[in-house]
Amino acid sequence: MAFGGMNLFARSLGGILSDWADARYQMQGRLWAHFLSLFGQAVFLFIFGLIDKNAGGWPVALLILIIFSIFVNMAEGTSYGIVPFMIPEELPVVSAVVGAGGTLGAVIATWCFYKTEPNTLTSFKIHAVYVLFWALTVMLMKWDHLGSMFGGPTMPKAEEAPPVDGEAARNVKFRSDEVGSDDFTGVVKQAPMASNCQKDDESRPSPSKGNQPNQPMKSVFGSLSLQPCPCLPHSYPFCSTHS
Repeated sequence: MAFGGMNLFARSLGGILSDWADARYQMQGRLWAHFLSLFGQAVFLFIFGLIDKNAGGWPVALLILIIFSIFVNMAEGTSYGIVPFMIPEELPVVSAVVGAGGTLGAVIATWCFYKTEPNTLTSFKIHAVYVLFWALTVMLMKWDHLGSMFGGPTMPKAEEAPPVDGEAARNVKFRSDEVGSDDFTGVVKQAPMASNCQKDDESRPSPSKGNQPNQPMKSVFGSLSLQPCPCLPHSYPFCSTHS
């Protein structure tokens, strides 16, 4: 209970710490949060290996175990704070490897440090050095566009593209009347487009005689009259008005 109970809050605490550090120091903060969690885990595991009957007995060992467990679970939270930045295109694969790595690490530690060493306290100390080694590897993590523990990004951020000109802005809204009515109204609102509308209207060829725009077209909605719309794209050369 003293070890597993810390899962109720400590893992989330590690994720919260990672996000807070990222908000203030970007990726550099996330890496420091992860390093400190692993470093604290190694330190208190080593101290746990020093506790015996002459060094405080089980009450001190229980207190150290609780603190050690907090750091262990915080390191899990800070680990997944970094996962999305490793290989963003393969996020499910990276998440699976990190999750499976915890189980593999437990198997390696059990066979290397506890099966071969008769003194359990010595096993704790060796295991602590093993954790410290992996804590130091955080210093090797570096992204050109995110930075590392000791500096910010080395690659300049790409400049944002300028905003799109209002010439292309268009808001099309269709409003229907009461349900069951066989009439509807199409309302088209368009941003000003300088004087190009008039030029486009003059350059557009007039419709053929077989398709006069002012000739009404019969439909289920009544009589529709097609009128030239010079300010709309050429793919929409006519507006319809209900009559």
